[in-house]
Amino acid sequence: QILFATPSVERWLGYTPKQLQAFNVTQILAPTCAKRLIHQLDTHNVKTIGSTLLEVEFVHRDGYTLPAEIEYQHHAKHGLVIVARSLSHVRNLQSQVAEAAANYESVVRHTPEAIIQINHAFEIDTVNDATQQIFGYDKQALVGKTLTLLLPDIDKHKASEKQPDGSEHPWQTLQGCHQNGHQIPVEIHLNWQRQQDLQLT
Repeated sequence: QILFATPSVERWLGYTPKQLQAFNVTQILAPTCAKRLIHQLDTHNVKTIGSTLLEVEFVHRDGYTLPAEIEYQHHAKHGLVIVARSLSHVRNLQSQVAEAAANYESVVRHTPEAIIQINHAFEIDTVNDATQQIFGYDKQALVGKTLTLLLPDIDKHKASEKQPDGSEHPWQTLQGCHQNGHQIPVEIHLNWQRQQDLQLT
């Protein structure tokens, strides 16, 4: 028996929380999903195994089904607590994230500007194709090397400091070092970020 439901369930399933209190949870699931949930509950001790994920289909008040992911666990005071997420929404978000990541990778790969990601020790993590074209080094040969290989004059201490107002570092011109030993004037811009607890630029 459903004892409580959040207001968002009405936008999703078409029932008000109060209307759902007249239902058993299996009545708003597709028959095969209801059987699977019952089987899961019968064969597992939900009081001891913690939370469990299960893909199901809910039945909207108008009769159509909605793919969802539910997470359920036993609560000492409230009994079985079920949290449901729309799989359509989750997959749409995943698709948007994947598309954004692909677009970002494409921009980084094809921009004429060298993009160099370094860690807090100023060691190079990744570079784009333009870095190879500008400095002459193979991309893989640069991974793990110190940034000073390409920019001997960069002030590590100053570059590591944040601007007093918290803004990004301004553009500055330095002498870069090509693989053939020639100096090349380059304009650089530092942009510190956080990624997995490492500072990158």
